[in-house]
Amino acid sequence: MAAGASGTRRAVGDLWSGLPDFTAEAGELRMRGRAVQLKGASWFGMDGTGRVPDGLWVHDVDWYVDFLARRGFNALRLPFALDNVFANEAADDDMVTGAPALRGVAYLDVLEHVVDAAARRGLLVLLDLQRLQASRWPDDGLWYAPGVTLQTVKDAWDRVQQRVCNRWNGARPPTAATQGSPPER
Repeated sequence: MAAGASGTRRAVGDLWSGLPDFTAEAGELRMRGRAVQLKGASWFGMDGTGRVPDGLWVHDVDWYVDFLARRGFNALRLPFALDNVFANEAADDDMVTGAPALRGVAYLDVLEHVVDAAARRGLLVLLDLQRLQASRWPDDGLWYAPGVTLQTVKDAWDRVQQRVCNRWNGARPPTAATQGSPPER
């Protein structure tokens, strides 16, 4: 199995069974009925052309998630790019010199590896479809663009969800794609 592949994948229909129940009640986020206070950090990089979280040229994933956990963080926002999901290519070796185990590892396997490492430290991961094109920043800030349909966005989320949202900590925010259609032009 590739790095990050933990063998915990389930059938799509069974994806949500056994996972914590997150709810919002009276202005509070709750997990299994208990109020949760989030202290989080954003770890950019998977949303860009580097295809891995920034800093892996210095330290491995465990070093960074340990750093966060030791400082009382319990959440990690992990932005990603739509085109990186579909290409599913490994990062260039120079991007992972501090994390040699990730050399040659496909994009979605790296994502899975980060989510698993965060889970071992008690960190909730908030997945964020930050960009449509990894090479374009700033973009228009929209979830749609010429050549990117609602179905394309849903297909990307499906690929990500199948890989990481079957873990207790693999959450995703609601997006325009799950809440409605683009404005008419």
